Amino acid sequence: AEIRPDGVILLDCDGWRSAETDLRQAALGAALRTAGGGAFAPDPAAIERLDTALSDKDFTGFSLGGCVVRRWRDRILVCREPKRAASPVALTAGECRQWDGRFLFKVGKGVPTATVGALGVRGYAMLKGAADAFLPSVAGAGLPAVRSGGEVVAVPSAGWAQKSATTVEQRYLPLWSLSSETFTVVYAGPDIMSA
Repeated sequence: AEIRPDGVILLDCDGWRSAETDLRQAALGAALRTAGGGAFAPDPAAIERLDTALSDKDFTGFSLGGCVVRRWRDRILVCREPKRAASPVALTAGECRQWDGRFLFKVGKGVPTATVGALGVRGYAMLKGAADAFLPSVAGAGLPAVRSGGEVVAVPSAGWAQKSATTVEQRYLPLWSLSSETFTVVYAGPDIMSA
């Protein structure tokens, strides 16, 4: 499994097909719990139905446990269902705040008012035009975005921010991680990725 710092989980299709049923279903449950930010995996019977559906060559997608599961680029994509993401929360300079049971945020001083919430479809379309965003829209719409004055000012997991954006620290820290590692994304401004 590839566990990305933006909360998206990618599973290898070939490895998936060759794994035993119990292992596949346990991995699915863990991926759904991690990507969905929940304390518990979905019901085992629902996971079994998803496992069966994934075996169908005509599988187009499935929604379970607050996540969307679909095939993408020869992998199985598990991401937060954008409409199931938590409501936006206010960010106060210098303080840490959790959002959506998966991310911890801290904004630098000098931010008058800011919130963090799901980027949304329109926001992701804007981001695709401004940055090298390659996720499918359903995954991109669920990315955490920092807003100020109702305007998107930073999407740390995509390495994008407006020139006037302050420092934003984002840490992917789900309640139940698939690994013992956490991911910290620090965004110090729009030129951090420049050569």
